[in-house]
Amino acid sequence: PGTPSPAAGGEVWSYRQGDHWFLATGAVSGNRVYVVSAGGLGVLDRANGVGVISCLDADTGEVVWSVTPASTPASGPTAPPSPPR
Repeated sequence: PGTPSPAAGGEVWSYRQGDHWFLATGAVSGNRVYVVSAGGLGVLDRANGVGVISCLDADTGEVVWSVTPASTPASGPTAPPSPPR
């Protein structure tokens, strides 16, 4: 009963960036989740694909901001540690 939560093993939200592939686990800092995707015809087709770096709200999965860099990122994101509460 109740709402789904990561602590209970439930999926709270999911995120999809078109037909892009996610090459690494996202990074979490505070209430933000940072993800990097790569586009193109195949998972390793970085030469012809377009990557996207996105920041998501950890509670809702909504996109806070998203940017398309000049070249597809070759690794996953890193984030500073969350500030103490």
